[in-house]
Amino acid sequence: MVRIDSGKVGRGVQCGGPQRRKMGRRRGQMLPLVSVLLVVLLAMGGLVLDGGRMYFEKRRMQNAADAGALAGAHELYRGNTDLGADVRPAAVNDTGLNGYTDGDSSITVNLVNGPTGLANRAVEVTIARRVPTTLIQVLNAGPVTVRARGTAGLAPYIDACILALNPTAAAALKFHGNAVVDAGCGLLSNSQAGNGLQRDGGAVVSSTFSGVAGYYSDNGGSGSISPAPQEQAPPMLDPLAFLEPPDYTGWPMASYNPATKEYVCPGGQCIFNKKLTVAGSPITKTFQSGIYVLRQGMDIVSDVTVEGFGVTFYNASTKFGITIGGSSTVTFEAPTSGPYKGILFYSNPDSGDLNNMLGVGDAVFNFRGAIYFPSQSVMLEGTTIGATPFGMVIAQTVDIGGDSNLTMSGATATDVPAITKVTLLN
Repeated sequence: MVRIDSGKVGRGVQCGGPQRRKMGRRRGQMLPLVSVLLVVLLAMGGLVLDGGRMYFEKRRMQNAADAGALAGAHELYRGNTDLGADVRPAAVNDTGLNGYTDGDSSITVNLVNGPTGLANRAVEVTIARRVPTTLIQVLNAGPVTVRARGTAGLAPYIDACILALNPTAAAALKFHGNAVVDAGCGLLSNSQAGNGLQRDGGAVVSSTFSGVAGYYSDNGGSGSISPAPQEQAPPMLDPLAFLEPPDYTGWPMASYNPATKEYVCPGGQCIFNKKLTVAGSPITKTFQSGIYVLRQGMDIVSDVTVEGFGVTFYNASTKFGITIGGSSTVTFEAPTSGPYKGILFYSNPDSGDLNNMLGVGDAVFNFRGAIYFPSQSVMLEGTTIGATPFGMVIAQTVDIGGDSNLTMSGATATDVPAITKVTLLN
């Protein structure tokens, strides 16, 4: 028989009461702990959600700042250098196209120094916007200011050294005859014609690249072009459009000294009022260094030998171009400093389409520098046409043919004009 002690049972039941009270206290301690964990989880979620939003905003804002800086720098490239009237409106317009305007953001535009310390040749755009937060507000965090900065400027640059600017002309850039062209740079035709770039006969052309905004036409023969031209290539902006014609008001007249067989240019800046014709027996005639303004063009003919070092010829005529022909031997080199550094020939941009013939016939034409006829045509067809070492040919249309042998090697720092391109900077 089992005996039950009712007193012990009672004491056992009484012992159960304190254990229940301890469990109740543990349940009460969980509430603040869960609250803290909930705040931490919300904060972590807020960092993920709002942080992602800030990152996305920063990326969009950076793209807008870069676009604005590039737009401002393109105004500098065009010669529009006024910050308030030209640069800032262009920059703000493009930041607006990317979602950031003066109304909803703070946009600051400044002119700063460009590469190699070029003063005010770069544009800095800074955008700032207050971006509201969501979940991280539990940490008592209000809107966050996001900022981005973009800088773009004009960097020294040289690419295509043979460039036809005309956008519609047939055979705007043409190689024909037995011409041999070896260009240590690129060649491009901006013409969108079906034969914007054309090669005929035995012409052999090599370059670092070749392209045409329209299409390439090869009319057969024994010649070739290498590399093969890229069709429908983006047209190139005129890299020398920044040049300003010289203000030759009050400049003295140039003269010829028959005793020394020298063309004299007082002060290095002078004018020929009449057409300059250089001719005569096989003697050597020399141009002093300087900037020569040709009011009625220039002809170099017969079998004369002509030299000029550190010279720029600006043709102001609206009727007469420049001709180097006959059996002449001509060596011209552009200045290596000054406002027309690297510029050998430059014609009046508003003169209309005149034709310039350099090295035609049996002429030998050696040059260093840029041949720049922004509104005119140029033909090079001499026996030998060499660039030593830097050469550039830019005109409305460019025709290279005959038996010419044109070699253009790479440019050096002392040869290149102040050619730049718009680019993003660090």
